[in-house]
Amino acid sequence: MAADGSFRLELEYPLPFQQIWLYIDSIFYAGIYANKDLHIELDLRKIKASGKEINFNGDGVRYLGTDGALNMYLNDYLLFRRSEQQALRTRMRQIPRFQNPVAKEVIFAYGSIFDSLKMIQDDYIATHPSPYAWLLENERLSEYYSLISYCYWGHTMENALFDKIKEHKTYLLSNNSTDFYRYLSTYLSTHPGLQPRTQKMQQDQMIDKGILILDSIFSPSRADLMKLQLNNSKDITEQKSALERILPGMHTNWCRTVAKSEYAHSVAKIATVNKALASSGNSITAADFGKPLLQTDFGASLYKLSNVKGADFLARLRQSFSGKAIVFDLWATWCAPCLAEMPHSKQLQQHSKDLPVVFVYVCTSNNSDENKWKSKIGELKLPGIHFYIDETLDAELSQFFSFSGYPGHAFIDRNGVYKPGAIKRVSDIKDSAALAALIN
Repeated sequence: MAADGSFRLELEYPLPFQQIWLYIDSIFYAGIYANKDLHIELDLRKIKASGKEINFNGDGVRYLGTDGALNMYLNDYLLFRRSEQQALRTRMRQIPRFQNPVAKEVIFAYGSIFDSLKMIQDDYIATHPSPYAWLLENERLSEYYSLISYCYWGHTMENALFDKIKEHKTYLLSNNSTDFYRYLSTYLSTHPGLQPRTQKMQQDQMIDKGILILDSIFSPSRADLMKLQLNNSKDITEQKSALERILPGMHTNWCRTVAKSEYAHSVAKIATVNKALASSGNSITAADFGKPLLQTDFGASLYKLSNVKGADFLARLRQSFSGKAIVFDLWATWCAPCLAEMPHSKQLQQHSKDLPVVFVYVCTSNNSDENKWKSKIGELKLPGIHFYIDETLDAELSQFFSFSGYPGHAFIDRNGVYKPGAIKRVSDIKDSAALAALIN
């Protein structure tokens, strides 16, 4: 940041008409669109004098540069008849998305809301003429068609409706446009005519169908731009697999460059975990984690860690359980999906005592405390190796394994090598035979 308070934001990938959500604490919040160049000037004296944060646009905010007029127009629309727009969006959120759309109630409900939004939009266009007015309708349809595609997951869409959705073209790289392509791709992958045999096959089919539909509708350059959005998984293996499928069909040089960079990043993240596992620990004895806080008669050993680096923790974990595979479970005492996995995990341990494997449960201190952690383990009578860790180590481990939340599961083989994507949940390992196959 310069002495005058100015700063410059350069995008890692400067995609055309790209939406960015910009938040400056207690001062300014807006969705901005970058294409060529955009300058935002904030008058802090005016904003602070108003006593409130400026959302989208207002006194003390100026959009300048080549993209200035576009940003001012689109953000002013969000403020136009705002209470009515918010009321309609509240109604939208109340619609049960997974209701069977064959009954047509969902289509009717969404249609009514989006018709009302169009009336507000038309009023804005009439009172605020602009060469960018057509983008409002394009964005409205992108949002509408994405929600309809979402509702039809696992069902068959009528041909006339599908043709309309298939022919829709987006122009802004916004939340609405990315949702449109993501939801349409998922609709194709969950179509009743497709019967994937495994979750992995389903992911690959989604990517393949997404590529097919994009190539059939758009020019090579626009299709390539949208193919990049198909790589939206938080799982390292799925990222790598998606990019391996996307790259061969890339026609545009800059899109290929971006995809290659993302692929190299996913490969590097896997290598980082394995490097940490292969390293020697240097702050606690490599042989073990010291004396446990507690050892129970149901086979649980409890340890508390703080001020430990993620790489050191993984190295000591591998060295402490040399020759054994590790089922790694990051969880929280308040996380319902985490706790739902525990009974199966417990049963799997009990039926796998003769296998060279250890179950390691790592509980975050985030919104919890040590007594809750101990009580929950005692309540579940969950055997295995348990660690209670601080939030810093939690964040580092989540970064290592690309966990997007709780629970987070990983598998490390008997040679101490991380196998990304081997399990997403412990419940994916159906029984001891499946675990033995995974170990071997």
